[in-house]
Amino acid sequence: MNRSQYSVLILLFLFLALKVSAQEADSAYRTKNQFVPYPVVGNAPETGFQFGFGAIYTFFINHDPRETRNSFIYSFNMWTAKQQQQYAVQASVWLPKNIWNFTANGIYTDYPLFFYGVGSDTKQSDEDLITSKRFKILTVAKHKIIKDLYAGVGLWVQNDNFSAADSTGIFNTGDYYGKQGGNSMLIGFGGAFDNRDYENSTTTGSYFSLLEWISLGINNYKFHVFNLDARHFFRFDATKCAGIQFVYQTAQGSATPFYYLPFIGGDQILRGYYVGRYRDQHMLATQAEFRYRPWGKQKDHGWFSLSRLSLAGFAGTGMVFSNGEFNFSNLKPNYGGGFRYMFEPTARMILRFDYGVGSKNPGEKRSTGFYISLNEAF
Repeated sequence: MNRSQYSVLILLFLFLALKVSAQEADSAYRTKNQFVPYPVVGNAPETGFQFGFGAIYTFFINHDPRETRNSFIYSFNMWTAKQQQQYAVQASVWLPKNIWNFTANGIYTDYPLFFYGVGSDTKQSDEDLITSKRFKILTVAKHKIIKDLYAGVGLWVQNDNFSAADSTGIFNTGDYYGKQGGNSMLIGFGGAFDNRDYENSTTTGSYFSLLEWISLGINNYKFHVFNLDARHFFRFDATKCAGIQFVYQTAQGSATPFYYLPFIGGDQILRGYYVGRYRDQHMLATQAEFRYRPWGKQKDHGWFSLSRLSLAGFAGTGMVFSNGEFNFSNLKPNYGGGFRYMFEPTARMILRFDYGVGSKNPGEKRSTGFYISLNEAF
């Protein structure tokens, strides 16, 4: 298992599915709200033994899934043997006929993580264990302007505090702007085109999003963050589809905290690299994924149906770089695969298991990662 702060084992045999309500939309389409709690145990070098619980609640504002996408609330809570803790909540709510979409992410952590510095050539030998105490709330409201086209605004509030026990490590000795942490607040605006068939596990359609975040200058943090996310999906038949994604992010300004710099790694962008293994002023990445449901044409028989299982293979490349230092030689590859379990077929809500492989730097072990996550990486 990878040295990831999210390296956990979810005990699937203890999964409990509690059907809260069900309502028939018509004779062919049925939707149901579901509450799914699950326990979490695991181990990681940063924390030692980990334990906790999570829960997913999926529901429909409009019970005809042809008109309105499903909404969900997801919570993940963890404690460690070293008295560390992490609480996270994520939500996406779609109003009838998808006129409005509200998303929210909230997290509180008192949790260790590995820090490697800034740049595309950071070294494993510089690995420094730091403690991050973070409170963060990020909300976005999107309104449909015309068919498949949305405009949105957002609010991002965050408080950070960092500490490192090793006085000789790169965190304490390096010149990283924003080491003192503190409060920050950003406002966001942008737009999106979205004609995907499903938000959670797409098989066909496109998604294109532009979002700009501007700091309000609290603690003299003056910067802005720009995000571009483009995706397109192809469906070959009822059991096979493929998707491709291009992502570009940049953080610019005279006073940009290091923890707002774009990075690669984690369970979404370039799986196989430790989250934040490489970070800098710019990040761009592209990845492709093939998804296959071997038994997708079989009738669904409930929680233990083979029709709910699918396989996936992925590959990609990406890089981080400073202003004026773009170089193709900095591209870092990744590839891997995994499987998915679709616990809510109408909304296509899935639990994803992926193993990713990254590059091998001279004198270092090859970068790898194992991930257990809600819904597809893109």
